[in-house]
Amino acid sequence: MIDRDVARETLEEMLKQGGEFAQIYAEKTLATSLRLDGGRLEETSTGIDCGAGLSLIEGERTLYANGNRIDREGLLLMASRLAASSEGGSPARMQSVHAVRFVERPLPLISPVILPPRLVPSEKKVEILKRAEAA
Repeated sequence: MIDRDVARETLEEMLKQGGEFAQIYAEKTLATSLRLDGGRLEETSTGIDCGAGLSLIEGERTLYANGNRIDREGLLLMASRLAASSEGGSPARMQSVHAVRFVERPLPLISPVILPPRLVPSEKKVEILKRAEAA
């Protein structure tokens, strides 16, 4: 979702002011909403939500920012604003940040999806809603 080089650059931007640890969280959610009223389909909507959260730890403080832009410019802008909110580090610390150790940690799959909802036809979803409304 986020290019590895952009992620590295974002982490480095956050650590410029002397933070001790930085993280990026990314999320992409596909959503469909159906609304019945009196057994009639009144409203449908679908969409994709995506975004990123950045956290920066310095001493006892944890700073956090989030946004829905996951392109290079959006992430770097968010990272620089987050870093500017920090108390800053010593000049020696700022000069020592050259590379960021990059570790990907995907979340474990706890509940596997057998049939992705996007593959279920809308007619079938409406039928299920009508059964639920009647119950």
